[in-house]
Amino acid sequence: MLQMELYLVIFGMLIIGSSGLSLQIFFRNQNSEAKPTSENTLSYFRLLIPLGMLLAFGVYYFDYGSFTAPNWTLILGIGLYLLGMLLRWYAVWRLKHFFTVQLAIQKDHRLIHTGLFKYIRHPSYLGMLTYFLGLGLIMHNFLSLFIMLVFAWLAIRSRIRAEEKLLLLHFGEEYLQYQKSTKRLIPFIF
Repeated sequence: MLQMELYLVIFGMLIIGSSGLSLQIFFRNQNSEAKPTSENTLSYFRLLIPLGMLLAFGVYYFDYGSFTAPNWTLILGIGLYLLGMLLRWYAVWRLKHFFTVQLAIQKDHRLIHTGLFKYIRHPSYLGMLTYFLGLGLIMHNFLSLFIMLVFAWLAIRSRIRAEEKLLLLHFGEEYLQYQKSTKRLIPFIF
């Protein structure tokens, strides 16, 4: 493990943690027309994401599952990490006051069909998976990469299901048509 690599990993994890904390603080459901749902997907995020990051860092730090890779994988990892952060914050910025950490329908809620939302319904979650993929490449560790992606996917999958259920209930046919014209996470694929 290179010293610079270790610093990049620690810095990356701190940014992810502070980013998640910022969302928790600044995007609580404050102005909703309906009460937040009873879905407990936020608890999954609060548990699974930090736990996955801690386990991945432990595996990385104690050098289990490391692989030797050319320097370009470090550059690719940094690029994917930054791209993931941009995707996540783009989605938050684009949704503006419709974005909340708790599942709820906002007053005058409407669907966003422009920008990345024209192609995928959940660019924020694609951003999360992308920055964890990048962080795993920075670590040069198969096991850490696997742990972060699996824990993130478990949290994201349950959240997507609950969000789509709520949006379908609220928007009905409009959301059904939106689902037919977009993909969940990866444009034109999935």
